Amino acid sequence: MSFFHQPKPRRFHHEYIYYDERRENLKKLEQNASRKLEKEGGGKDRKDFQFSFAKDRKHSYSNRQSLNSVLFIMFVLLFLLLSLFFFI
Repeated sequence: MSFFHQPKPRRFHHEYIYYDERRENLKKLEQNASRKLEKEGGGKDRKDFQFSFAKDRKHSYSNRQSLNSVLFIMFVLLFLLLSLFFFI
């Protein structure tokens, strides 16, 4: 072993533990499709389409929320009526 010989450090090699190849391929496909749509001039229509779905989702969520509140009120009233019936 020579006094002036310095060993080279090992190279850094890191293998990913949580890597989803399918997800990466899906992202690439989505990006390619969006580029293709923009080239064809369908970008604005796509945004309008997405906005309409988002608006419908909000509406359905508010309907579910109001339905849940109505069901809760009916359940409480039924409980109160039954408790009055059995205790009086």
